[in-house]
Amino acid sequence: MNKALRKIPFFAILGFLALPGCNNGSNKTYTVTWKNYNGALLEKDFDVKNGEMPSYDSKKPVHFDDKENYYVFAGWEPELTAVKKDATYTAKFEAHPLTQVEESPDNYVEVLPTDTEAVNILHAFNWTFNDIKHNLPYIADAGFKMVQTLPLQTPKSSGSSWWAFYQPLSFKVADESPLGTKEELASLCEEADKYNISIIADVVFNHMANINDDQVEEDGTPKVSPIVADYEPEIYALRNDADNPTFHHNKNASGTGAETQYYPYGGLPDLNTAHPLVQARALSFLKECIDLGIDGFRFDAAKHIETPDDPKYKSDFWPNTLGVAKEYYHSKTNKDLFAYGEILGGAGARDIHNYTKYMKVTETSYGNDFFTAASKKEADRAINSKTGLDLGFEDMVTWLESHDTYVEAEKPWSDNFMLKPWAMLASRVNTTNLYLARPDGAASVGLIANYAFKEETVGAVNRFHNRFRGGVETLSSDVSVFINEVALGNSKGAVVVSLSEADKEVVDFKTLGTDVYYDQLTGKEVVVRNGHATIEMDQSGICVLTKSKNEPRPSFEISERGGAFFKEKEITITPKNAVECSYQINNEEPVKFTGEKTIKLTEEQAIDKKLTLKVTVKNNQRTVEEEFYFKTVELIEGYFNVVNIRQDYLDNNEIYLWSWGGTYGNGLWNKDYTVSGTTLLVDTKTSNVEGFIVAVFAKGYVPPVLTEWDFNVIKQTTNIADSILAQGYFDASNF
Repeated sequence: MNKALRKIPFFAILGFLALPGCNNGSNKTYTVTWKNYNGALLEKDFDVKNGEMPSYDSKKPVHFDDKENYYVFAGWEPELTAVKKDATYTAKFEAHPLTQVEESPDNYVEVLPTDTEAVNILHAFNWTFNDIKHNLPYIADAGFKMVQTLPLQTPKSSGSSWWAFYQPLSFKVADESPLGTKEELASLCEEADKYNISIIADVVFNHMANINDDQVEEDGTPKVSPIVADYEPEIYALRNDADNPTFHHNKNASGTGAETQYYPYGGLPDLNTAHPLVQARALSFLKECIDLGIDGFRFDAAKHIETPDDPKYKSDFWPNTLGVAKEYYHSKTNKDLFAYGEILGGAGARDIHNYTKYMKVTETSYGNDFFTAASKKEADRAINSKTGLDLGFEDMVTWLESHDTYVEAEKPWSDNFMLKPWAMLASRVNTTNLYLARPDGAASVGLIANYAFKEETVGAVNRFHNRFRGGVETLSSDVSVFINEVALGNSKGAVVVSLSEADKEVVDFKTLGTDVYYDQLTGKEVVVRNGHATIEMDQSGICVLTKSKNEPRPSFEISERGGAFFKEKEITITPKNAVECSYQINNEEPVKFTGEKTIKLTEEQAIDKKLTLKVTVKNNQRTVEEEFYFKTVELIEGYFNVVNIRQDYLDNNEIYLWSWGGTYGNGLWNKDYTVSGTTLLVDTKTSNVEGFIVAVFAKGYVPPVLTEWDFNVIKQTTNIADSILAQGYFDASNF
């Protein structure tokens, strides 16, 4: 039906009716109007053909409860008949008394699963080991069973950018990288065990670091970085071996599985994963990780590594590495090692199940339907989402976005928009789902740029997922309302997502009988009578129903989560769902407050230039507290101070400024700074510079054209201009 409200001029209608043949009844069309019980217009259908049965296609009519009754839609008045003239239909409802329903809350205790099947993964993209460790209690509270790190192998370019971790120099855990030290990794894994959280690591076995994109061998394959020889001398020495090289030199491979012989992305040297030495080093790395406490792996570019069942170019890489590692892990822990592989867009002409014998695989199309459902407000798209690779939930890991898709996106969806797609996806209790902790715009390594994982809407759905794993789902929708009811044993619950902006939804459940449930986001009772319920929606548009009678969890937002400041800094704390709040600076007495509170940190409060701010919020069931670490800086007058530059940048790289405005015109590479300790001193007044960027290049590099941007930059800061320039310093701690 065309539900667009068309206005046709009266004279045009008269002209149309005067045309020859227009009185033929079979060609006539009519207008069908649909109204609610109170006369409110629901839908208007034009051009309904003579003799056609009218069809109502909008959201089901609702009649909200009053003090005495609840109302169930009972059809239309008059009865629907074939269209022979303009018609109006009015929704009718059956009234049912609001009988008392006794509460019977359960005593369910929320815990993380003990195994890693059908759980949610937090991708702590670019986080340090210590950052993950600090956030373990909040990750556990948010219901994430697993945390995924960047690759642990020694990265190219000292790991100065995220992509450098995907060009490894070794088959060893790096002694130290921007993620932290090997000892800090072991400490993280040990601490994670206390929270029943599994740490999994990204792994790169398909390729290693190149020299650059232009350096190739005589056969056109990329040259291996000579730095690989410092870590893997045997692999490097045999890279071009005439009989059995450790890297593929089969650029013109063809036929089924050719994608396993040459990696076409980024000009990276493709490892010969059939080579016994490569397999031995790969297995050694997996065992080293397991010994440090790692509980699983994500294999980057797994699609480009052959399997034993491939019709061509087959090898025994996976059973000889991952297969043995699984046995090793089980012998040490009596648990199953988690593993999944990046298989983007399927395995080409090969059978995807060649991989699922060894690991779960990524399924990228499944999550797209949840985006579409939310953006178009069509819940059916999420209800009917299908996997595109003939995979069962037990074989796949799915996501809404990955680090690659987010970094490459021109305009990513907002954090707030992401809540509803995640609620629908994660409510599916038999899926394994990856949640990306988004990086900043520069994808800076060592920086937590986004704390949306702590949103209570995320946590409530994750905990629902954990509680009902293995349950029986009943999916339904009402145009813009997504409903997933789940039963597990004697327990039942549901996730309801309103894709419109409605603050109240009337829902007809299929399996939830007469009972009292509790919205885990608002703490409010939701009384279901014969499957019918009226739900006052949380502002997120998400409702998570279980039989657990919980108060909304206390939380707070804070304007800054640490960093450096000069003389003083204002911090604003905004509590939510809290009955008692306090803050504490260093060892001073805690200060209680209510509502939003702005406090001032001063250099006088610092101890050895360091200051710890502890925030505590409570309700009657839970206490949430977190510490934030600040440090004061001393500025050298007469200069703009770029403080806390990493020492390895100063020692192992070239640092240039890209400056514009004043004497620099439209932009110019320069080294117009002096170094004092770990501070760059820039004279911005003499040059009248409007802004600049601090950029890191490889040691010894000189930009060939000083007036053009150079894409060989390894890493760069944000624009240091406007308000940042005015404050006189920039904290480069996270650069």
